[in-house]
Amino acid sequence: MASRTANQTVHFSQAALITPVLAYFENVGVPIEKYLAQADISQGLVLDQETPIPRPLIFRFINAVCLGEGIEDIGLLVGQTASLQLMGEFGELLLGAKSIGEYLERGCRFISTASSGDFYWLMPAEREGYTCFCASVSGLSEDDAVQNYLYVLFITINTIRGAVGSTWCPTAMTIPAITSQTAGRLVEALPGTTIIREGRHASFPIPDSLLARPMGTTGSPAEAGRTTLPVDFQMSIAQLAETLIIAGHWDLQSAADIAGISPRTLQRKLADCGTSYTEVVVRTRIRLATRWIRDFDRPLSDIARALGYVDPANFSRAFRRITGLSPSAYRNQLAAHTLDEIGSET
Repeated sequence: MASRTANQTVHFSQAALITPVLAYFENVGVPIEKYLAQADISQGLVLDQETPIPRPLIFRFINAVCLGEGIEDIGLLVGQTASLQLMGEFGELLLGAKSIGEYLERGCRFISTASSGDFYWLMPAEREGYTCFCASVSGLSEDDAVQNYLYVLFITINTIRGAVGSTWCPTAMTIPAITSQTAGRLVEALPGTTIIREGRHASFPIPDSLLARPMGTTGSPAEAGRTTLPVDFQMSIAQLAETLIIAGHWDLQSAADIAGISPRTLQRKLADCGTSYTEVVVRTRIRLATRWIRDFDRPLSDIARALGYVDPANFSRAFRRITGLSPSAYRNQLAAHTLDEIGSET
């Protein structure tokens, strides 16, 4: 479960980053839909790899699965089998690096475009001739942070192994707060690696001689990375509200629980931004409505119900207040614009 801090902005990860987790659960026969519903995550969200999903909900889902199915050290299990090919645009971006060094640099540079709670960097190791890959995480409990570190570090090691050989292991690995039991399992997976259980962030050293080794893969150019995740408190709550609206549970208490703050604090922080949670929900509903009207040929009454409006008239009034048009007028305007574009092309 996410940590509770009053100044916390809700962090998000693109759905692509949990695709390897979903693939692992599917392979071992986990009823994924059941646990997604328990975590208030719409199955449609995880199918769109670029969709931002609140990290507290992601770990609520993962923890529910692990508790219900008796799975231990999920980060280690998935990390050993995961590949960047499953991780959407972010994975393609990393695989496009020409060398191991460039791969690591891209990961450090672009992780913020895929996960707002993860931070990666490179720094000289204490041992001469080595560089440390470092990772830190925000907004997670100690236990969740350990599993996150296991997942990230093992995917990184697997990728390096693809370039230098499947038996390569780092000489040491630091994972703060890792239990002795989990450390023992990690030693079995990385024979010869010294596990350090104290520190302020996770890391492992890489010989500088390996950084120039070619990756032997192809992917996207470095310019492909782009920031799509919320970058401040108000934006993060709006994105959280979208997730909850789609799941059908957008009440203030649910939002506050996921944000790790009290409802009163949530309202106060939004008031400092010049808005309220009610207004955030209304504007998010209408933003979703404009997207669905544009992208899907669904009756407006169905869209209103999907957004939680019992009375379509209330939906129409809210839509007009935000956009200046009724839902039907907005749809007609889109249709007319499309016809104009077709006419100009012919």
